[in-house]
Amino acid sequence: MSNAEFAEMLRTAGFTPDDFAKFSQTATLKDDEPIEFRSPGGAVLKCRRPLTKAAMQLLGQLWPDALPFDSLFGHFLPTGTGTGRMEPYQLANASAVYAGGFISLFAVFALLYHHAYASREKLALSELEVFDARTAIGHQLVSMGVGMLSLLMASFAPLSLAPISPMVFFLMGPGHWIYGARSGRRRREIEARLSGEEQAVADNSGDLTPVA
Repeated sequence: MSNAEFAEMLRTAGFTPDDFAKFSQTATLKDDEPIEFRSPGGAVLKCRRPLTKAAMQLLGQLWPDALPFDSLFGHFLPTGTGTGRMEPYQLANASAVYAGGFISLFAVFALLYHHAYASREKLALSELEVFDARTAIGHQLVSMGVGMLSLLMASFAPLSLAPISPMVFFLMGPGHWIYGARSGRRRREIEARLSGEEQAVADNSGDLTPVA
């Protein structure tokens, strides 16, 4: 959305350039203290995340000129190849973007395995293959759960806890190990049962005596 389109949307809601100026003067950009923005017509716009507040401040300064979306957030997200220290709000924003993409990726994998599981009769999958498909879905859900926890930390935790959001991904190892151990034990039980059934069928076949 361009700044002109955004401005028109806010103008329809009753906001004016003067309201933007007031907002720009009161916004604090490096904490998550909420800012409530009211128009004379009674419309209310409340911002808490520093990135949103900073974007509103920049839009207010440039209104009514247009501003591409990438340029808007390029003012507040880290760019370049430098090794400068990230601000907490930058780390929270970057972590939220990464976690969102991470969740989406493994959601696609989960849907693919679910499609195979749903088509098990059509594909003539064996009992072990069906179990493996279900296990694969579970692994994707474990990954999505870790990503969701990271996203929640980045989006709702105080900015002082922002460094914890990317560290949450260390849970991938223990999470998959625990799930893999449980599913592996269950798979071995199925294998043993199927092997016993096959052996019983073979024994019964050997006991059959041809009738003359």
